[in-house]
Amino acid sequence: MKMIVDIIDRMQQGQCEAVLCMADDDQRYVVKSENAGRLALVREWVASSIGRDMGLPIPPFEMASVDSSLARYMVHPEAKALARCPAFASQFVEQAIQLPSTAVNDVDSALRARVLLFDWWVMNGDRTDGNPNLLWLAHKKSLHVIDHNLAFDLTEDAADFWEHHIFRHDRNLWNADFQRETKPIMRRILDMLPKAWANLPEEWTDRCILTPEQVETILRRYENQDFWSAP
Repeated sequence: MKMIVDIIDRMQQGQCEAVLCMADDDQRYVVKSENAGRLALVREWVASSIGRDMGLPIPPFEMASVDSSLARYMVHPEAKALARCPAFASQFVEQAIQLPSTAVNDVDSALRARVLLFDWWVMNGDRTDGNPNLLWLAHKKSLHVIDHNLAFDLTEDAADFWEHHIFRHDRNLWNADFQRETKPIMRRILDMLPKAWANLPEEWTDRCILTPEQVETILRRYENQDFWSAP
């Protein structure tokens, strides 16, 4: 658990009222509190864990909070929320920008295919041409995958996903070799889901409309060949 020692500012992008904070390890984090909603926090943690275990370049993430005695002296309105409930904290990527559409082909094609697979697997349609939720360090050609608060969307429209995902054209890389490589990884991640869910704080899971059974049903789609030949 990271302890927040300073709340720097509200992030300008996104709809989860994220704030930029300094933690006790002298690192800056983008923090989403209970103000984002427990569903968003559960989605962030579970999807980020899956993406990390798939080998995607997801910034280090932790649970974070503010000591209640410190919160009393903080002027930022987010302080009380951070003191009441564990927050989701993703390490801030310095000097990064949102991936521009002109740089898509600068991203390694194998990585593009894996990000596409990840989003299709967790039903995250929130990675489009205009809103990629991908951070880019141009001088390093380094990609960072962020923002999963809309994952496990049971209303996600498949046709819409395949029309708008920023890496939609890389599905042709999901060949037999790609599937042989990735399916065992997906199997291991699915097997670890109950343990991952059990580690979530009760403040997030209590009365959350997303259940582990729903997440498992979504993830088991990969066992059907239709998953790999989506429209």
